[in-house]
Amino acid sequence: MNNSDRATPRPGERESIDCGVCGDAMEVRRDMHGPTGMAEAMGGGGHPHDSFRCPNIDEDWHVQVKRIREAAERTPSKRTEQALLEEAAEIAASRRATKKVSRLDF
Repeated sequence: MNNSDRATPRPGERESIDCGVCGDAMEVRRDMHGPTGMAEAMGGGGHPHDSFRCPNIDEDWHVQVKRIREAAERTPSKRTEQALLEEAAEIAASRRATKKVSRLDF
């Protein structure tokens, strides 16, 4: 399952990318130069890339869907996973959060 709401492909590699959380087309900034990960940033590195970001990334419902899907991936229970994925699908369809979720864990 793709649960990514950001992407940093090589410049010009992708015309568009849909958000893995909500399915909307992500906004793009072309021909960026810099780090695309924590290790690269800590090492002072960087490289050319395009930067895609979902326009809904800060919406409460979007954060909740992403977090619920992450929980579904971590659980060892098949039933719990199914229930979590159903809840995430309902929230994504309604685009309304059912609970306030912390953004600090991202």
